[in-house]
Amino acid sequence: MWLPIQGLVLASLLAGMAAAVIGLQRLDWARHSVVSWDALRPYAILIGGGALATEAIARWLRIHRFAALGAIVVAGALFCGAIWPLAAALAFVLSSCVIGRGLLRLAKVPLPYQEPVGCFLVGAAVGGTIVGLWAWLPLNYPGVYALGLAVPLTIGRRSALEMLGALRRAAAMHAGSGGFVQLLIAGTVLAHFALALMPEIGHDALATHLFIPTQLLERRAWGFDIGTYAWALLPMLGDWMFAIGHMLAGERGARLINLCFILASAFVVRDMALWAGASVRCARWSSLLFLCTPLALLETSSLYIESVWTAFAAAGVLALLRVVGRERDGALAAGVLLGAALAAKAITLTLLPALLLLFLAGFRGWGHRKALRPVALGVGAMALIGGLPYAVAWARTGNPMFPYLNQVFKSPLWSTLPFEDPRWTKGLHWNALQDITFNSVKFLEAQPGASGFQWLILLVPCLLLLAWQRRWRALALVLVGLSSIVLTFHSIAYLRYVFPAFVCLAAAFGVAMTAGVGPAMAVPMRWAFGFAAVAVIGLNLVFIRSATYYGDIALKPLLSEEGRDSYLAEWLPIRNAVELANRLNVHRSPVAFFSDLLAAGLNSDALHVSWYNRGFEADVVAADTVDKLGQVLARRSVDYLILDAHWKTRAQRDRVEAASDLVLSFGDVALRKLKTDYRFSTELLKNTDFSTGEGWTFTRPEQRQARERVVVTVSTPGTQRVEVSPGRRYRLAVTAECSGAPTQGRLQVNWEDKSQRFLSASIRLFTCEDRSQTHVWELQPPAGAAAGSVFATSHTEAPITVTGVSFRE
Repeated sequence: MWLPIQGLVLASLLAGMAAAVIGLQRLDWARHSVVSWDALRPYAILIGGGALATEAIARWLRIHRFAALGAIVVAGALFCGAIWPLAAALAFVLSSCVIGRGLLRLAKVPLPYQEPVGCFLVGAAVGGTIVGLWAWLPLNYPGVYALGLAVPLTIGRRSALEMLGALRRAAAMHAGSGGFVQLLIAGTVLAHFALALMPEIGHDALATHLFIPTQLLERRAWGFDIGTYAWALLPMLGDWMFAIGHMLAGERGARLINLCFILASAFVVRDMALWAGASVRCARWSSLLFLCTPLALLETSSLYIESVWTAFAAAGVLALLRVVGRERDGALAAGVLLGAALAAKAITLTLLPALLLLFLAGFRGWGHRKALRPVALGVGAMALIGGLPYAVAWARTGNPMFPYLNQVFKSPLWSTLPFEDPRWTKGLHWNALQDITFNSVKFLEAQPGASGFQWLILLVPCLLLLAWQRRWRALALVLVGLSSIVLTFHSIAYLRYVFPAFVCLAAAFGVAMTAGVGPAMAVPMRWAFGFAAVAVIGLNLVFIRSATYYGDIALKPLLSEEGRDSYLAEWLPIRNAVELANRLNVHRSPVAFFSDLLAAGLNSDALHVSWYNRGFEADVVAADTVDKLGQVLARRSVDYLILDAHWKTRAQRDRVEAASDLVLSFGDVALRKLKTDYRFSTELLKNTDFSTGEGWTFTRPEQRQARERVVVTVSTPGTQRVEVSPGRRYRLAVTAECSGAPTQGRLQVNWEDKSQRFLSASIRLFTCEDRSQTHVWELQPPAGAAAGSVFATSHTEAPITVTGVSFRE
């Protein structure tokens, strides 16, 4: 029966489609390169060919289409030489599932929370928290991480076998089931998978999210040093997840971990939609809508932490809404998941007001004595997991969100001026849906269509339909999603920061689609909703690359290391410069970056001329001459630096070039070495030539002879104490000779802490001959060293004559 509300819904649906058509007509297609055939060809092949291959394998082997998809993924990994990264990612997933299931069973959490995705996310939250604590210790080795995955699988092998058996049975039981939506999901997942195997060229990943895992691998710990990296104490649960994959299987391992969380979010969309009342078919459509949204491909194209954050946040929202719906025993799972979301990204706070409102509104469902314990456990888990990084930051800086919001917390370690990104606006306006869809550049580093077309076409009619049919669960999802967008955009209108809202609203759209195409609706309504659903998916697929500039899929870098190197040399030569710096920088001294902040892979500290390192930035800006700049770099113990031909101004680049020598150029990027004139320019010793008695302590006064020389043995050395700083490098030089047969001398420094307690000794032997020779050694103090005793000594009781000792910084 036709009702007035149906006319209103249909009118809004037609209006949305008309707005989309008008926006498409106004696009400058010639400038919109990501929708060209050349850009879309790999995606068309993967999505279309993947769908056909999935159907063929499923029919041939009589297995579920997603089982066929799994077989294609394994074959693709073998073809691309990525079977070990895939195995590492799957081991991480299975180990997390075992941990999560064990904890949920131990806490007697009911079955709906023990589904594989829920178990995986709960286990990953616990495992990631452990990695974050372990990162403080210099014990981050691949073997330790492999053991960390193996122990749960060994202890919980029965649970692991049960889950694998259930997976095998599911693959066989549903032979031939599904439909066109499943095939499109399979093809879209294959596109995401291929993109995840490409070399990393994303800015945020190479500056932070891959940089942290490589530092853990190369240096065995993360320093949490806010002096070098201002963001070092921010919530990093996503980075700890990537570290697991990187530690076990390198860059591809980290990128496949990222993909696992994107797929987990797609499963959460389905579960949300089913919980809120969607049909199975429309729940799958919701998952497809999420996966083919360009913003989702952005998260796969590079290591952004929104993938991890969104999976935890969305699953936490669903778990808490189930608690409101009288499933009180799930409060622990909700607390763990929301705590993990907080530990991944502070902007989770924008989700909490709506969740708190819904939680209080559902008081009758959980507000009784039996529910107090699980609710208290959930709150405690959320506070423990989610509050840990903020507590550490507060303890060390006085600001739990350092360096952000320092105008509120006023840490003395940072400016109290507001920390804002001027590229993005604030707030919402009357044509926000049109702007987000076709002026996406206002909300993201993207091109038109980056947000997907569901907002313009489906949001208003779906809201009307859900309100009319009183689909309260779906409206709760809408409330959480839209309130998150409003609160976030009030601070900064940036699409990546509302990614969990995409999950909630995609699920709600699935519920509305169930109602819109249902038999209770008039035929025009059903046809309109069906056409709109197909149109949104089609447009999203055409614009699938709109949100990312890192979305290239090419065969050569997938198949060989040579292809990968040539791809990076063409697209991001700074990565080749970083690799060369690692080979040459044997002392692992800090490397200065006069370029973009793309330091991932570096095996030492990176010094950035940016807000990452305000102290270094201020020193470089103040160094208005070549000599001053050389001295700044020398004080920071810099040997090598990377210079981009487009960095800053010509005058600033000229000073960098004048203070350094070229090592090798990689296109516009060059690796350079600080000139020797500026290295070790500060002498720390007094009386280096023994011309007076100042500074040195000798066992016997008569050791200092005329003509500025001393005679020493191993039992009668000369020593001088100097102050040192850990992390800096020093050059020890001893000039010596011996009159008799050749013997051995020592280059030696004994290191002490602030309390003058002995820490360790650095000793290197040299051969002393009958002619004067200078022996040089570059060395670093150990951690905790505050002073060093520099020796002039022999290695035996055979005397040697020392004519000079130098210890330069």
